[in-house]
Amino acid sequence: MLARTEGIAHIGSWEFDVAADKVTWSDELFRIFQMEPSDTAPSYLEHPRLFHLDDIKKLDIAVQAALRDGTPYELELRAIRLDGETRFCLSKGYSHIGQSGKVERLFGSFQDITEHKRLDHLIEKRLQLSSYAIDHSIADVLQKTLDLTEEMTGSCIGFYHYIDESEQKIILQQWSTKTVQDFCKAEGYGLHYGVGQGGVWADCIRERRPIIHNDYESLPNKKGLPMGHAKIFRELVVPIFRNDKIVAILGVGNKRQDYTEKDVELATFFADFAWDIAAHKQTEDSLLQKEQTFKNLFNNSQLAMFRTKIDGSETLEVNDKWLELVGKTRDEVIGKPSVIHWVDPDKRAEIVRILKSKGRIVNIENQMLNEKLGIRDCLTSVTYYLESGILEGTTVDITERKRMEQTLRESEERFRCAFEYAPIGVSMHELGGGFLRVNKAFCNIVGYSNEELSTRTYRDITHPDDLALNIELVRKLLSGQEKIIRFNKRYIHKLGHEVPVSIYVSVLSNESGKPLSLLSIVEDLTEKKKLEEQLRQSQKMEAIGVLAGGVAHDFNNILTAIMGFGTMAKKRIKEDDNIKLFIDEILASAKRAAELTKGLLAFSRKQVISPRVLELNGIIEGISKMLKRIIGEDIILKTSLSKDAIIVKVDSSQMEQVLLNMATNARDAMPDGGHLIIETSTVNADNEYAEMHFLKDPGQYVVLTVSDTGIGMDAKTREHIFDPFFTTKGIGKGTGLGLAVVYGIIKQHEGSITVYSEPGNGTTFKIYLPTVRMNIQEAGSIVAHEPLSGKGETLLLAEDDGSVRRVTKIILEEAGYKVIEAKNGEEALSKFVENKDSIRLLIFDVIMPVQTGKDAYNAIKKIKPEQAALFMSGYTDDIVARKGILEEGLEFISKPVQPDVLLRNIRDLLDKA
Repeated sequence: MLARTEGIAHIGSWEFDVAADKVTWSDELFRIFQMEPSDTAPSYLEHPRLFHLDDIKKLDIAVQAALRDGTPYELELRAIRLDGETRFCLSKGYSHIGQSGKVERLFGSFQDITEHKRLDHLIEKRLQLSSYAIDHSIADVLQKTLDLTEEMTGSCIGFYHYIDESEQKIILQQWSTKTVQDFCKAEGYGLHYGVGQGGVWADCIRERRPIIHNDYESLPNKKGLPMGHAKIFRELVVPIFRNDKIVAILGVGNKRQDYTEKDVELATFFADFAWDIAAHKQTEDSLLQKEQTFKNLFNNSQLAMFRTKIDGSETLEVNDKWLELVGKTRDEVIGKPSVIHWVDPDKRAEIVRILKSKGRIVNIENQMLNEKLGIRDCLTSVTYYLESGILEGTTVDITERKRMEQTLRESEERFRCAFEYAPIGVSMHELGGGFLRVNKAFCNIVGYSNEELSTRTYRDITHPDDLALNIELVRKLLSGQEKIIRFNKRYIHKLGHEVPVSIYVSVLSNESGKPLSLLSIVEDLTEKKKLEEQLRQSQKMEAIGVLAGGVAHDFNNILTAIMGFGTMAKKRIKEDDNIKLFIDEILASAKRAAELTKGLLAFSRKQVISPRVLELNGIIEGISKMLKRIIGEDIILKTSLSKDAIIVKVDSSQMEQVLLNMATNARDAMPDGGHLIIETSTVNADNEYAEMHFLKDPGQYVVLTVSDTGIGMDAKTREHIFDPFFTTKGIGKGTGLGLAVVYGIIKQHEGSITVYSEPGNGTTFKIYLPTVRMNIQEAGSIVAHEPLSGKGETLLLAEDDGSVRRVTKIILEEAGYKVIEAKNGEEALSKFVENKDSIRLLIFDVIMPVQTGKDAYNAIKKIKPEQAALFMSGYTDDIVARKGILEEGLEFISKPVQPDVLLRNIRDLLDKA
């Protein structure tokens, strides 16, 4: 019984077992989609292919809500059947929540409402034609009928011809608007000719039935078309019968798809209706004709019509439509007492009084009971004839119209919500610029309330410098020169500050194209401008980094030579020789120059770092004594370190550099003494926290906080503190690289640094570094070593810079090593082959002409795989990395390198080997 009911109502049912991921369909649901009930129902993931692309998303949202929290849904969807036909369907879904509190099953129904929608549309067109016929001629009505029939059937050609009473002659009467304007130029309006002369389209008269020719070209008995006639591909022609005679024919043609019986039904419907209207107009000059026409219209009208006595004693006449409306037979109504069904009993006496005094009531809204369909909403108009005491009236069923009005109200409410709660600003303006309507987001952008804006125009809150352009663009929009305009401008916020925005403006017009108002979509660019400023700052820093990297190599080679030769010279003079003072100054200046280059590379994140897994608190404790010496006795250093181990992967020397630079900066900010506080902690950063603090990714981070009680900074100073060479100190009292170096080091360690400061309230820096999951015992420690001398080992030195090569050789030989030197990688490879058994260590510059140090090393490894090597370079980290030095974990030191550091590294490598 359930299956039979589903088939009658075209309603299919379905069920989705969530745990089993199984979908079950009823037989009717398979039939709706033109599938066999024996088929397997499509799975949940396969459902989207069954629906129109534009409906998939809203269905998915509804299903996800039902799965998530049991929310039921009811949606109108467009289903795509196997033959490609689109059907309108009403889908309802409900949830079953199990004892676990989760949704275990979804179930629901799926009803094919295509025919309902088609009938609704048909009724609407019928009412439209009825209204049109009141004030237009027969020719106009026939042409309108053809236009509607073309629209409803998807045709391009339409004609309406009369047939004489003998059915022997065709009278060419009317063509559709599109046929006359665009397709057919053949003459013949009002022409009479015999049915036998008609082409294949006249078969509908000869055979007295609708004719469909879906392959016109293949018809064997077709005649040639007259001059100027449109080319025919397909045609449909239906006869119109009155008293068993064909009185007219209606034809349409050139539909893109084949004509069907539904098209026959539509064409017949409009043809009959048009004939009724035309017949009425033709006979209205004669009373007899008027009476006959009234009778025809009364009986055949699509409006429910009635005649009854005003005292309610007898119902005189009703038409079929009225009987259909109330769900009764003629015998149940005619001659029976009438209670004026269309009047509310409580208002009946007042309505009768008005009718007797005024004679007419138009469009009173009432309800009528249909025993099959239930309560129907109606509009009734009544005329009272005093002499006869008779009421005549018409009733229109507006149940569907009211439903559509309700749907429209709901649609308007959805629009209101979308407008009001849109995340971007939306405003509607009068053509003169006054605000008609704004949403909350727009009010937030400009700071004014909806009420305040209702008394203003966009000109009142636009920046004066942007107003002229704004007005000119709106003028172009209203004149039709532009369809939509997009531009940037500034609003003046209620509080007085400027708000940069991006605006899209379009015109809202009526059906005839007349502009009614303006619609603006407004995006607040404040945050975007901040991001752009950050990007420019980043690009500026990158540019400085490129500049620093460009000079680093040659400058580092020069400094290496100066340091090396200076150190050798210092060893060769007596302790009390005055020249030693000059050499010390030379070495000190070279060291400062090296630090300057190192600082530039640190800022630009181009220096080569050697990160290791370390315990951060240990680094801080190890450098605390040095920090105390730097800041002086009048500044108290306090540390508040996390009780838990803080494990990070950092270059220890770089982190010490960060603390030294920040301590120096804090000392200068506290000339009269104060407190320097260093704290460590951890934080779990979610997406929002990471974005707010400029972190690369969410996750756990170490927070290193360095605070002072100094003079603080204003906003302008805070904007530039990380800029290279920016300093607030006097001339000669700072390079301006301290905090820039800190910034570069932290960024190179994939961290972030923020500053909080106000004048007179000190400064707090917060440094965020990603943590490493490792036990403290596994973390490395910092061990200081003194440089050691050689033990006669043979070293192969390859360096293309002559000065660096010479001084390095002298340093190594004086330390007790034997040195074989080479000018490039190719020469180094040749000398290694000659001395491979005696060479203990390779000391190669990374970048050399002819053959690089890395290429030479790779060739040597093939000869002697266990060969140890130490690489040096004055290039930046990205160049060294590209040569594969860092990725392969090879030993590396950056130029300029001091002699004791070089000897320490060499000794460590030889001892490991």
